[in-house]
Amino acid sequence: LDFMDHYFDLLTYLDNRKQRLEQFKRQLTESKLPEEKVDQEWSIYNGRERAYLRKRRTRMRMSHFQIVKQVGQGGYGQVFLAKKKDTSELCALKRMNKKLLMRMGEIQHILTERDILARTDSPWLVNLLYAFQDMDNVYLAMEFVPGGDFRTLLNASGVLRHECVRFYFSEMCAAVFSLHNFGYIHRDLKPENFLIDASGHIKLTDFGLSRGTLSPQIMESLRQKLERLKNAPLTLKSHNDRFNTYRSMRKELRAFTLVGSPDYMAPEVLVSREQGYDLTVDYWSLGCILFECLTGYPPFTANSTDDVWLNVYHWSKVLERPVYVGQDEEFNLEDCAWDLITKLIANHEDRYKIPEQIISHSFLEPYIKFTALRAPEGPKPPLIPKLTSSIDTSYFDDFNDPTDMERYKEVHQRQTDLEKSGSELAGVDTCRNLRSAFVGFTFKHNQAIPDHLPTLV
Repeated sequence: LDFMDHYFDLLTYLDNRKQRLEQFKRQLTESKLPEEKVDQEWSIYNGRERAYLRKRRTRMRMSHFQIVKQVGQGGYGQVFLAKKKDTSELCALKRMNKKLLMRMGEIQHILTERDILARTDSPWLVNLLYAFQDMDNVYLAMEFVPGGDFRTLLNASGVLRHECVRFYFSEMCAAVFSLHNFGYIHRDLKPENFLIDASGHIKLTDFGLSRGTLSPQIMESLRQKLERLKNAPLTLKSHNDRFNTYRSMRKELRAFTLVGSPDYMAPEVLVSREQGYDLTVDYWSLGCILFECLTGYPPFTANSTDDVWLNVYHWSKVLERPVYVGQDEEFNLEDCAWDLITKLIANHEDRYKIPEQIISHSFLEPYIKFTALRAPEGPKPPLIPKLTSSIDTSYFDDFNDPTDMERYKEVHQRQTDLEKSGSELAGVDTCRNLRSAFVGFTFKHNQAIPDHLPTLV
């Protein structure tokens, strides 16, 4: 695949260079310039082509970026708002430690994310600008989406009104459908994976699980856990109990979530060892997010991860429609909303199978025209981020604020523990394996090398 990428990129460059040459010759012929001016233009053209070639060959480095501010923290590294020094491009620069990725079996997930970001071109998906590496780290420079993630919006709002949910859920579906059209299943959808851009629209990100599955070791561990838990006593809690439990845990949950988030994971991802699963596992996750938007908590939330797994396994007993009375009666789900939830959170054979079933559902169709989403005449976002500048990071955690940092204490501790345990991965064989694992990782977006020449004056 890396060889295919390399030769496709090389052939694209050669084809574009040929087109630029033909364009230049055509412009020279049409301009009827005097001979001495023609020689001058040829000299400029050749100099420009040499500059393009040097730019293609330039090895990307962290020093080519100016770090503005940290905006994210994960188990394997950090995310920064950064500016590329020579082009002034703003990006979200994700830096990940190679040894930690190797230690945790995450290399394939990072390669998957890089491949998907490089191959897809959709307004619904976060775009990749650059990918590069050095001896210790790999880097993904992606477009900066300044409105924060949908989890932040949910935490601030609690329960969303149906008209707001229709907009956001429709755009989430459009983003997921776009990913499916490229031939990928996300497998790890959760509110944190949906970002809000400067105009208030949704973009999907975090594609680490979008080809294949969790690593075999992690999958086997999770399956063993499920096997151990599935016969444990099931405690059914009321709507109020689950709502209050989730609200009390929300800050801790916000800081860091394991891949394959149990709150939103379809049961067949773990149960179907031989049978596998299809893109409708993403529909299940969308149903869980829809439920959370309308109720304020995920449908299978619990005090512990083990209890969440248990709730997901016994989902048909746990999933219930919340009923509000008195002053909270306005929060009751519309019948069509509950019907859509039960068409998405369902056994595989009963679950919706194609986008048209979701698009035409009565919860959405009378209100949302999917073809008009993101169009000027389409539905307007309920919230447009209030940004003071292009480098406004107010919708992200402040990594200089001790209160915000308290939420990342476990993340930092986990990273420290991994670094200590990973210190043994320092041998020659490991270094060689790390180099070979990321062969072909480098990427530069097309705009970095122009396809066409500026018009001759």
